[in-house]
Amino acid sequence: MPKPIESPPSPRVTLIMTVRERHQPTLSAIESVLSNTVMPFRMIYADVQSPPWLSLALTELGQRHGIEVVRFDQHRWPQQVRKALVAQVETEYVVFLDNDLLVYPGWLENLVACADQTGAGLVGPLYLWGDGQSKPVVHMAGGVLEETPIGASRLLVDRHQEQNADLDQVADRLERRPCDFLEFHCMLFRRELAQDPEMFDADICAVHEHIDTALLARRKGYGIYLEPTARVLYRAFISTTVEDLPLMRQRWASSAVESSIAAFCAKWNVLPDDRSFGELRKYTRNILARNDPLRPISVLADLNLPLRMAELSQTRAGLFDLAQARGYGPSELALLNEACALASRLLDGGFRPCGRPFVNHLIGTACVLVRYDLRIETVVAGLLHAAYTHGRITGSNDDRAEIARMLGGAGSPIERRVRAYTEHRWDALEGGQTLTVDQAELAIIEAANEIDMRYSGEYEYSGRPAELSANRAQALARVCTTIGVGGMAQTLDLALRQVRPVATGVATGIHVSYRLDAEGRPQSLHR
Repeated sequence: MPKPIESPPSPRVTLIMTVRERHQPTLSAIESVLSNTVMPFRMIYADVQSPPWLSLALTELGQRHGIEVVRFDQHRWPQQVRKALVAQVETEYVVFLDNDLLVYPGWLENLVACADQTGAGLVGPLYLWGDGQSKPVVHMAGGVLEETPIGASRLLVDRHQEQNADLDQVADRLERRPCDFLEFHCMLFRRELAQDPEMFDADICAVHEHIDTALLARRKGYGIYLEPTARVLYRAFISTTVEDLPLMRQRWASSAVESSIAAFCAKWNVLPDDRSFGELRKYTRNILARNDPLRPISVLADLNLPLRMAELSQTRAGLFDLAQARGYGPSELALLNEACALASRLLDGGFRPCGRPFVNHLIGTACVLVRYDLRIETVVAGLLHAAYTHGRITGSNDDRAEIARMLGGAGSPIERRVRAYTEHRWDALEGGQTLTVDQAELAIIEAANEIDMRYSGEYEYSGRPAELSANRAQALARVCTTIGVGGMAQTLDLALRQVRPVATGVATGIHVSYRLDAEGRPQSLHR
């Protein structure tokens, strides 16, 4: 007789994926799980305010692969989503995953094997981090908590073991072992622990939710294990899209960070000062500094107000007065000072087509960027945006390598931005494609450049025809509005619409930037 058809084994694990700080990497994260997981599993994706394109793709992916998509139309923190969804779990284990990771073959099977063999309540993989392109390094091989009693309270310092180590150099000493904490990039729970009413504290939602989880598990008698044969890649350094900026800002807002720290400290009797949380605060600030074109402390309401022509300064003193008034700090001002000196050196004796000194245009561009609180690297790149195209040291074509060195070296934050502005291709801008923050910064510099030229009368007083098309101007304005500087979009519109009467015979008739030769004749600066 024919053998009866065997039903596929019931899954022992439910995977719940939540949004960490970006929507963009979601689909590749899901595809990674589908491609690199052999054992049966149930998967739930928490669709929290996904953009329309992603919601549609998730629906299609769910239909093809049996992924359950649970939609949340209001903002929910990952901890709140985990709390809401864990009640649906019926399997022995549940694994919580962030939506910006990639998994390696065997990841789930090895996590489950560790839980089976050790009886652990929590199991985590070896966490790597990188950009998904270059070779990753270790993010954490299990966490260590260092407690120091201070009077009736205590300090609690968390440390990532082997952080930033080359995996090839440490692989031989990595082994399954107990640890003090894991992270929600990827963390396996026993179901009974995950469904404990005390788990997933709604007040500890932005930071230290993983430490709260570990302390609670330990208090309830559960073991916590690192399983290094299970590996995942946290893609911390991928490019952030402009579309994801609001989520990124919300996720790492200092108010949310401090609220979570306060709730954690009250719950676990920990002092809230920087001895315990200094590195954490620095880390969250750096995330925003790395991903947001605006300065993290920018909270001024006037970002949505236009800059009037009379407010635009084109002098060094005016630039520094404005930067100090906007709250740029000592290190930022020092960098700006160096950039001003370099701009003066590279463009010494140079003039714009309208006859004004070239450096005035550069300072005017930087002033627009400072007025709208762009981060200092973007301001400096705006100030030096013409370094490669118009800068001169010896006058030879060999200047480019020396200019790169003066900008901080090839690939440095400033040099990279200036080079990108020089070499940029703008199909994505006018084609309506999603821009990365890096691309948006170039668009913002271009908008500031155009505002300065319009407000200074460069086109009228040179006779040079304007080059910015209406479509391009609209695209630049959209970028300004999207990143949160609607006032700059209004400024660009005002600058484009202004009409400046010019008396007959006073326009220079010169259409390129120039220096005067020994006979007083204009010679083009452009390479």
